[in-house]
Amino acid sequence: MLASCADNGEHLTVRVREPEIPAQLEALASGTIDVGFLRWRPGCPADPTAVCLLEEEVVLALPEHHRLARLQAVPTAELRGERDIRRPALRRGTRLRDPVGQPAELGGFPPRLAVPVKDFIAALTLVGGDLGVALLPRSLRCVHMPGVVHPSVADAGLTTPLVGMRRRQETSPAVHRVIRLLHAAVADRAPS
Repeated sequence: MLASCADNGEHLTVRVREPEIPAQLEALASGTIDVGFLRWRPGCPADPTAVCLLEEEVVLALPEHHRLARLQAVPTAELRGERDIRRPALRRGTRLRDPVGQPAELGGFPPRLAVPVKDFIAALTLVGGDLGVALLPRSLRCVHMPGVVHPSVADAGLTTPLVGMRRRQETSPAVHRVIRLLHAAVADRAPS
């Protein structure tokens, strides 16, 4: 989809950056960026400019020699006592939380926090170093981190939405074209 946005003959420039969610929301509001892609979190303000592109399954990341690594699906209660690698609250005082970073809460036991990380790749690296376990979007299975396996979560049914957002009151024809492409991508995936 990004390739079709950049290759449309309209002199559209696609730049990919990876700011955290609050920075993206601020950049959209200030006009620094026209379109953002982010993992929606509980506490994000409702926004009619958001288009849900994907509702992605959440899976575990475990060290390959972990006692649970041979299971295809791991019950959350089995994670009791594990070091939980998670992304911290985005900002002090914010209600935004990471829905893919709470295995202890899902299993009904107090968390045992490992090192906090800012992104999913850092979480995978720490899991590969046997420093804990993490819950991540299923697409991270494509990142082949040595020493990491990705069983499903047996009993939680967790998903994490990926959304595309634009500025409010956007007038740029190029941005409207990108939004149409986003809507078309969603429509193409809709079950018939």
